[in-house]
Amino acid sequence: MNQQRAPERSSFHLNRRAHPRYSLVRRPAVLHTATAREPCVVRNISTGGLMASIFHPRLPGEDVRVELVPGELIEGSILWTRDWSIGIAFKKTVDVDRLLAQQWVEEAREERRSSPRLEIDCRATLRVNARFYYGRARDISSGGARFETSQSLKKPGPAVLMLPDLPPLRSEIRWTQGNEFGLAFDEIIPAEALERWVADRSHQA
Repeated sequence: MNQQRAPERSSFHLNRRAHPRYSLVRRPAVLHTATAREPCVVRNISTGGLMASIFHPRLPGEDVRVELVPGELIEGSILWTRDWSIGIAFKKTVDVDRLLAQQWVEEAREERRSSPRLEIDCRATLRVNARFYYGRARDISSGGARFETSQSLKKPGPAVLMLPDLPPLRSEIRWTQGNEFGLAFDEIIPAEALERWVADRSHQA
């Protein structure tokens, strides 16, 4: 991410020893700022803060509110940014066990549906081990994508899909058919972020 000015120092400090981290990987949430409402993915959380993946640039020192459970906003401040990740310190300690238990209740009420695939035609780069493949992404969903290239796959394995204006997407190659690869993302893209990205691609085209 390109930042136009030097980052501000957050007024909050998180004592990592006092707030042990819970493992909470790939949990969609909403980040509320002074001017926007943006999807994010919470990577881990403690009583005093969390780390999340983001899809738009943010600066240290920003006051934010995190909505992990619908309707429940946790106030905090961005401590640091690194590429497509941020660290947030909460203004007050939170009851993580209660919060996560409530999250599972809310998710259980929702109907589980597979994420729809959206057709796209976007330049893309796929890294498999130390080899780079250049081609096009032909469709995408919150959980995966179809990648097409003129090169042949030398050796399957973990992959990283790189698309314009999105963080690198760590993936597994689930299938190959000729010069097409089917990818499953290690971490989902929130539906709101994906729809916004696809819409931006359509406008640019």
